[in-house]
Amino acid sequence: MADPIDFSTTTLASAATPVLLKSIRSAAEEFVYVKGDLIERRDSPASHISLIRSGLVRLGIDGIDGSRFNMSILGEGNTFGEISLFLGESVRHDAHAETDVVLDRLPLMTVNALLKSHSEFSHVMLRVAYARFGAILDYVADTKKQSLETRAAKLILGISKNSSHEKIIECRQVDLAHALNVSRVSIGKALKALDRKGLITLGYGNIAIPSIAKLDHFIG
Repeated sequence: MADPIDFSTTTLASAATPVLLKSIRSAAEEFVYVKGDLIERRDSPASHISLIRSGLVRLGIDGIDGSRFNMSILGEGNTFGEISLFLGESVRHDAHAETDVVLDRLPLMTVNALLKSHSEFSHVMLRVAYARFGAILDYVADTKKQSLETRAAKLILGISKNSSHEKIIECRQVDLAHALNVSRVSIGKALKALDRKGLITLGYGNIAIPSIAKLDHFIG
């Protein structure tokens, strides 16, 4: 099973208190999807926020020719759909169940009720939003000033923080390429360079990290 690629942003579940999280889940509607299901279609009306109770959700853009550009893989505790909902826009991404998934869905009416009844809910949503904004700024800055090797190393280290096995991440090279907006050939060369330096060890569908400290030092 793949590990989340969420650029280490703050999740709603980690930012909320246990009491608030219980209230959110009590007010939500539960939806269950099996691996491969389409959860949301891009450009459809935005009407809710989805909180991932379990499983992995892949966000991307599906092409009319059957191609798929994957932007991120979100795991338990993460949310999606809030940007489109709050801005009154259509859904921005196609969302697919990467594994079997259970979602807690919050319609706009429920979101407004939580904002009125739980003042801390707005603070949590702001914290999540600003964490993502900060990640975007870092992403843009890294693209301009860092080599692809360094950017790949940083992404790998970030993924490892959410992995059940910190020193081994489960991911496909194509997903790393999409996340960094580069070609598969380019990411392949960068990963092989990191492998030759002993900073990672490439496996079939996974990447091992011999030393977290050395990889972190390389990133600087």
